[in-house]
Amino acid sequence: MTKNLFHTSGTLHTSGTLGLVFAGLWWTGLALADPLERPSPPLASEVDRIRQHIVPHWMVPAPGDRDMSQMVVRVRIFLQEDGSVTRAQIEDRPKDADAAWEALAASATRAVLRSSPLPIPRDKAEQFKDFTVTFHPVNLH
Repeated sequence: MTKNLFHTSGTLHTSGTLGLVFAGLWWTGLALADPLERPSPPLASEVDRIRQHIVPHWMVPAPGDRDMSQMVVRVRIFLQEDGSVTRAQIEDRPKDADAAWEALAASATRAVLRSSPLPIPRDKAEQFKDFTVTFHPVNLH
């Protein structure tokens, strides 16, 4: 949804299609995307496809004494329009994160970076600029 917008005294107003000069303020009349509207999030199946692309690059560290069945790593991924990864960062680091979890998280982040570019749908580049993938080492495939 797009709206024609103009700004007066700190208030945002919607208008018709005519440009306005009003109280010394100029409005271009261009249709702008509503700043409160965001692209819908990627579908779970699309994120799963990306995860399947990343998993072969994931070298899961040895668990040591830790039960890996309870470990989950969420990686926030930032992409360019062509699917190139510009940044990958850990989300939701647990308060009780130990060396085993940190090693797992670092390996998941490296896998994301190694997997670049990611196979995003061409018509959904905006939705995939910034999204999160959850990794669980027990369910790799």
